[in-house]
Amino acid sequence: MSTEKVAGKVAGKAGARPGGAAAELVWHQHPSSARGRLLVWLVRALVWVTSFSRRRAQHRLDLDASRKGALALENRIASVPESAVVTPVQDAPVAGAWLRMPRSVPERVVLYIHGGSFILERTKLHTALAAHLCEAGAAQAFMVDYRLAPEDPFPAQIDDIKAAYRWLLAQGWRSDQIAFVGDSTGGGLALSALVSLRDEGARLPAAAVLLTPWADLTFSGASILTNARRDPMMHGLDVMTFCRQLYLQGASPGDPLASPVFAALHGLPPLLVQAADIDVLRDDAVRIGEGVHRAGGEVACSLYQKTPHGWQRLGPVTREGREAIEEVGAFLRDKVAVRPKGSGGLPREGEQPREAEQRYATDKI
Repeated sequence: MSTEKVAGKVAGKAGARPGGAAAELVWHQHPSSARGRLLVWLVRALVWVTSFSRRRAQHRLDLDASRKGALALENRIASVPESAVVTPVQDAPVAGAWLRMPRSVPERVVLYIHGGSFILERTKLHTALAAHLCEAGAAQAFMVDYRLAPEDPFPAQIDDIKAAYRWLLAQGWRSDQIAFVGDSTGGGLALSALVSLRDEGARLPAAAVLLTPWADLTFSGASILTNARRDPMMHGLDVMTFCRQLYLQGASPGDPLASPVFAALHGLPPLLVQAADIDVLRDDAVRIGEGVHRAGGEVACSLYQKTPHGWQRLGPVTREGREAIEEVGAFLRDKVAVRPKGSGGLPREGEQPREAEQRYATDKI
């Protein structure tokens, strides 16, 4: 779908027309702010001067240098709230860390899946985003550090996400107390993991949030080309192709697990999808929304005007960032349960849901 077809629709939620016919999917419109438009130009200038752009101009891509450069840059510009408490996890089947904020409710859990084009590790910029979302959504997050390509190619990353989810269930959280949240590459991986879990007959989480997801490795969305010069985060199709090759290593980019825009999107939990109109990945988000809607699922879609890819990671710097975070927070509070099943009270500080259930059974809290 083009921007022209998306633009102009009024805010609202997909419903049903008289007679049972499905209503047209509605995208909530978020106009740009002056500071947001300035951010586009600043990001464009920053990308232009990075070593990643210089290496592209030299027609070579140095993976190790790119990783070090991205980590250093994103850690430098990130602003993790001082109130965030990050605790590495030692006993999980996959690497990761817990993140808690002052408003975090112990029994509402976000499984946070970071972006990074399949090859880059989680940075402080991702941690800052998870912190803002947890504060807005009154949740705590398990930030999964899935394995990276090319050392571990597709579908290792999806397997790690599923393993992290099953570990949370084994720790005592119910599926309706968990939400998947993924940004960029992480959004596509989150959707792939949901589809895979559904096909395996597993209990699915209560909800999922996909922030400007990369979900089509065939590059068939029109926005890949139409927004190539508009998207300030666009490093070039050659860079995206390079990352795709490192990730797939011979697997088909049309595999629905690799490109979940081509998967059957029925039977999924409620989704919130955020997209930017100038993002090269805009049409990935649009097709996900349309696919879930056609399959009869619940999906809320938001289109932000003239904002760069991944603007949510910059948090409250712009009005668009604040609106995006507040929207995710409201969605999480609405969709994810807060009380352990059968419990008369909430878990205490540092207590897991299963421990609260046992304490309630004996102490009658």
